Amino acid sequence: MNRADEGALAWALADTAGPLLTAEARVSFNMKIGAGELDGAVVDLLTFYGRNGVAIPGDLVVALDAWVAGYAGAPVEAQLRRLVERIPRRTPPTTAGTSSSE
Repeated sequence: MNRADEGALAWALADTAGPLLTAEARVSFNMKIGAGELDGAVVDLLTFYGRNGVAIPGDLVVALDAWVAGYAGAPVEAQLRRLVERIPRRTPPTTAGTSSSE
């Protein structure tokens, strides 16, 4: 995952969590992302999601998995995987009128 994709993930996580955050926490996350501290912001946001049992939207699951995969072999990989495993995942809605036989 490149920096632009990491930034997009950080902003998407912050936007999704926004209504659940205090004004102070929202400002803190936005400042961290704006300052380019993307990995720290993502970890902090994931900690928020996990601590509060907030589900990650289905459209962010693939990006989140790609972000964690970028740490494969790094000392922090196991910690990040444990963090992500604590977070519920919201599956994307299925489209009405489609069938699995198509």
